[in-house]
Amino acid sequence: MREWVPVRDAPAGKRLRVVSWNMLAQSLVRRELFPGSDCLKNKDRLAGIEAELAAYDWDIGCFQEVDCIREHGSALQKRGYSYVYERGYDNKQHGLMIAWREREGERPSFEYARYKRVVYYDDARPLEIQARANPGHVFSEPADEDNEHYAPDSAVGSEDAAHSATCVSRLTRNIALIVALPSNEGGGVIVATTHLFWHPKFAYERVRQAAILVQEIEAFRNDPEHAEVAAWPVVLAGDLNDQPHSPTYTLLTGQGRRYESELRDALSSSRIVHTSVDEVRGMRTANYAHTMTETGDEDRVLGRFRPSARNELLTLGQIQSMFELHASNGVGHLQSVYGAAHPLLVTDESGTYFRVRRWLTQDRGKRAERYDDEDPQAPTDPRQLESAEPMWTMYSQLFHLTLDYILLFPYRGTASTFPRITALLRLHPESVLAPGVPRKGVCSSDHVMLGVELLCVLAPRPVQIARVLWCALILYIERLTFAWSVATCRLPASPGAFRVLVVSDPQVVGRATYADAPWLLQQAAHFFSDQYLRKAWRALRGRAIGALAAPAADLVVLLGDLTDRGRWYTSEAAWRTLQQRWHRLLDGTAIVRGVRTIERRRDGQVPALVVPGNHDIGLPDAKDGRPMAQNAAAAAWFREAYAPHVDDAYTLANTTRASWNARIPIAVHGSTPTHELVLVNALELVSMQPLDSPPFGTDGERLAAAKARAPQTAAMIDRLGEEARGAARRPLRVLFSHVPLARDAGEHSCDVPWHTRIHGVRRESHRARVPGGDILQGGDAEHTYQNLVQPDVSAWVLRAVQPAAVFSGDDHDHCETVHRAWRTQTAQHGAARGFAPDDVPELTVKSVSMLEGVRRPGYAWLQLEVRDGAPSLDYTPCLLPDQVRLWLVYVPCFFATLWYVVRRCSAARGALLPSHTEEIPMEPLSPWRRA
Repeated sequence: MREWVPVRDAPAGKRLRVVSWNMLAQSLVRRELFPGSDCLKNKDRLAGIEAELAAYDWDIGCFQEVDCIREHGSALQKRGYSYVYERGYDNKQHGLMIAWREREGERPSFEYARYKRVVYYDDARPLEIQARANPGHVFSEPADEDNEHYAPDSAVGSEDAAHSATCVSRLTRNIALIVALPSNEGGGVIVATTHLFWHPKFAYERVRQAAILVQEIEAFRNDPEHAEVAAWPVVLAGDLNDQPHSPTYTLLTGQGRRYESELRDALSSSRIVHTSVDEVRGMRTANYAHTMTETGDEDRVLGRFRPSARNELLTLGQIQSMFELHASNGVGHLQSVYGAAHPLLVTDESGTYFRVRRWLTQDRGKRAERYDDEDPQAPTDPRQLESAEPMWTMYSQLFHLTLDYILLFPYRGTASTFPRITALLRLHPESVLAPGVPRKGVCSSDHVMLGVELLCVLAPRPVQIARVLWCALILYIERLTFAWSVATCRLPASPGAFRVLVVSDPQVVGRATYADAPWLLQQAAHFFSDQYLRKAWRALRGRAIGALAAPAADLVVLLGDLTDRGRWYTSEAAWRTLQQRWHRLLDGTAIVRGVRTIERRRDGQVPALVVPGNHDIGLPDAKDGRPMAQNAAAAAWFREAYAPHVDDAYTLANTTRASWNARIPIAVHGSTPTHELVLVNALELVSMQPLDSPPFGTDGERLAAAKARAPQTAAMIDRLGEEARGAARRPLRVLFSHVPLARDAGEHSCDVPWHTRIHGVRRESHRARVPGGDILQGGDAEHTYQNLVQPDVSAWVLRAVQPAAVFSGDDHDHCETVHRAWRTQTAQHGAARGFAPDDVPELTVKSVSMLEGVRRPGYAWLQLEVRDGAPSLDYTPCLLPDQVRLWLVYVPCFFATLWYVVRRCSAARGALLPSHTEEIPMEPLSPWRRA
């Protein structure tokens, strides 16, 4: 088994392997052509051919002289390949095949032959093809340099326009096959294969066929109907039936102008017209000469020919122009992969099978190409001396020749930019091939397989562009919109400020959420709500793309309802599983419980404080303040897991006393606290004065009874009130409550106009029919929630705590109001920026979840700072993207893509097998042409 030999400094990347092989059709096997061969029977050859096809892990294969298509096709399909096969003529016994890897995996794979063209050389009109391949390019008429080779005009008759247009010298029934293969990974490759006419006497006809193929490939990739394949790399592989010093190879590789005199000499003797052409035209002439009859091919025709008439065949100038590929930066030609990559191989192959410059110093330079050449001479043709092609690609018992090639077209629009070669398939050394093939265990054909490995850089195509656009759209919708919303919502910079991120009502859904809904809907709600929260949190933590400029939080305050209906859980294992979900979604949070002061955020972790919500622990019993029976277990677990540890003054401390009422001192500058965060158990505030309770008024007994139902909350509030009255200077307080406080008669609006103009966040719900909206007091009969703390309790809290601002949640929607003139005792100690010193702004923060009745979820930033030596604070509500609106962007894009794919597939399948004659009407010249 042969190896793939890499070139030096081959770049990394996915590789595409293309092989070419003349299989030797079974219909052409003759004992007299392969004396001594043990591999001529079909059963022996089929096994060898199948083994050869399986040996080299190729991605695209070009095969010539293919018959037994059922057996070969079945073997290829079993190995994950698909193929197209063409004979071109009904009575031709072998044809061409292009196969490609269809099964996706680590190697490149391809969908199908999107476009296919069969080129019938006998009928092709070369000058018309050249004009079609080069629209807008004017080709000058070359001088008629071949006058001396023409027969008198009367020999043919000038009226035969169809014959003149084809410029054919012999009918050969040879064809070419061109396909465009779209890759499963985007882009694609154009592949062409052919088997040119073999007879040495007809060099002109072989050159004509090669010229037609070059221009047909150019026309194929320049076809406006094939616009998506225009930039794809092009590979031509096949049996050209000509040696490296022949006119065909010389012209293909761009040496036609350099060796013009040699070309003229080589072609002049073959500018003859075979009797097969005139017989089809119904003509008989007297100017025939006699030649030997060809044998060994089922294409044999009696060998009689005549000199060509004026303008009947292509001139040398026309031929040369057809091998030139016009580009903006010059004239390009094809590149032979073995000839180009030989000097770059990592191993020295010159002594094995490559023909090199050292001909005259090596005995191999005098090797016979024919079995009956008894005195081979060293070559003198400079093209032969400079060739780096394989010494042989056909090694039978009678002939040792180089006839097979793999050539690359330059990329469209360039003259000399080719696909990058990374490796070549090593050929058998002479010691293995001698005395000739086919032979069992070596090769089942008289030709050997060639192979090239290319760097798989496939040009973009519409489907790939659609994929890129979809990736960009998904990136924008699923990441960049969140990052942008976070990055554009910020407070004015304040050096040394302490930033607090306030998040409310994540309400991570659990098993009890949507319990009556179908299972699929439940799973969809779980998945999409989790994904939304995860994306929002990544952006808030500054991890999302584009959020590098987002502010970093020094502390996170979670305003309750971390899970949905977590209070209903009776199994601790199930409850902890639910808690782990929100921990994973809000990753990087470190719950603060028992430290004296809050430190600024550390790498990878951000401190977090938890305020309980009614979905976490439920409302207490309004009669005695104890947790309700159905909530007791979950309330205890939640308290054990998240409640801060406090001392007797309810200040955060390293104790074992857990309380939902806590004071957290913050030192913005130095070590002396400048601010104080006050966490209050709002659920106990609700239980102090349920909806059906009468006002406290001046009745001290009712207030005392209410405090008895909430002893810890009442104790901390009263203590804060005493401190507010007694201290000359104290930290600026910020109150955090899950349930919003009641509003006075003139405060029923969720809009503070001057502040709304700055942050732009407005309430979505307008059920209250109040300008800016309002939160209406209410609750349910089961006593699971209450919209507001009652007025008497709210007044008591504001009067005692004297906060500069209040942050609340529970409502799920935005609401900003101002409790006016409540800070009469502490107004001189600082205030919220922009507000009157004795006013208390309250911001009800939007839910951060997409399932809580708001189109645009949200959060808030609180900035603690010191200005002019006095503590101050600033805050702003922020919005997150509207998930439903983002999904709606997908809908038209999806249908547009679906329309395009259906249209493309319909067009591609409909045009899967277009042929040259189907696309360009012409009068068929060959009598064997398939109808």
